[in-house]
Amino acid sequence: MDVQDCPARHPGPWLKIKDSPEQAKLRRELAGKGKIAFASNRDGNWEIYVCNADGSGQKNLTTNAGWDIYPRWTPDGKIIFFSDRDAKVTMAQIINQLMEPVANVGPWNLIRYPSSYRGSVAEEREVMPECGIYIMDADGSNVKLLVKEARTASLSHDGKLLSFERRGKTMTHNLASGEEFDGVRPYFGLARWPEFSPDGTRILVASMGDTRGQSPAALNLMATIFDLKSGGRPSGSLWNVNFGALTLCPRWRPDGKGILIVQGARDTRIQEIDLSEKPNEQGWLDGKTIGLATPAEQYIHAFPADGSDGDYVAFSLSPVHYIVRDRIARLGYKPWKDGNQIIWQELCVGQAEAGENNVWIQLTDGGYANRDADWYWGK
Repeated sequence: MDVQDCPARHPGPWLKIKDSPEQAKLRRELAGKGKIAFASNRDGNWEIYVCNADGSGQKNLTTNAGWDIYPRWTPDGKIIFFSDRDAKVTMAQIINQLMEPVANVGPWNLIRYPSSYRGSVAEEREVMPECGIYIMDADGSNVKLLVKEARTASLSHDGKLLSFERRGKTMTHNLASGEEFDGVRPYFGLARWPEFSPDGTRILVASMGDTRGQSPAALNLMATIFDLKSGGRPSGSLWNVNFGALTLCPRWRPDGKGILIVQGARDTRIQEIDLSEKPNEQGWLDGKTIGLATPAEQYIHAFPADGSDGDYVAFSLSPVHYIVRDRIARLGYKPWKDGNQIIWQELCVGQAEAGENNVWIQLTDGGYANRDADWYWGK
């Protein structure tokens, strides 16, 4: 939600930056290791920010009344992002009034729209026609629309193809010809967060798998990889990497030999999956939980992004709802139906290793939401 629509009293930071000697050492190590783009609502609505990998030099790149979220660096150092700046019905008009879902069906929330809202079926699937994916220079200048009716997006490493989510489907757009086609097999439902592999031969999504003949309530999001033909169309080859707990925000590791995922609906954690790992008896890859903020059961880890060599990972950290529910309720915050309202999300960077003693640092501590990290290590 936008800060401007929150109660007058803001709860303030839930964790303040206070580096231990180990954290101070990590912060020094991160100096000069690229830049991180992220979304923050600290200025009253969602904007795209950029900072150095150690948290210094934070700057707002977008300053308008619309929502600007989901930034991704392009190979040549520009930034693509989602925005509703040209929409007649904005995301804030709808989402900020949807504090109580009508029902929960599988990975969807069926939601009650404001009585004043008269949208089409397409709009009710989370994307208004005037919303889209934009591109800008690294300093926020030269903003241009790339494609309409699109959410989370990824640009291929040769800069020719843009893959994005449209009404629960992954589509691919050829930027030279304007041609659009299914980015994954069309019967894979709710394919989200598409990302091309570093070598451009595969695409990774969070999907519900093959939905033919199955009801939504029986399905769950998993990480799925599709091999691509020349030109970016999906071949018949695919791989459901994991299954079980809800899988969100899948990302490629820099070498393309593994992925990061966010797993779990409530005890949300970041897992690293080595694609060369031997599958278990069910044919899935188990992966390893990356040890970041501990005790893990008190935190939600989300929106991961690897550093250049894969030794570090940027992520958003927030308290599990029951830790802060009473604190924010007294200030007038309306909870979601299940009470899982997130007010704080701090941008952090940690060591991307399995184990319980990884060192991590906060890059933000203002008491707002900071998320959607993406790490650029080019020159």
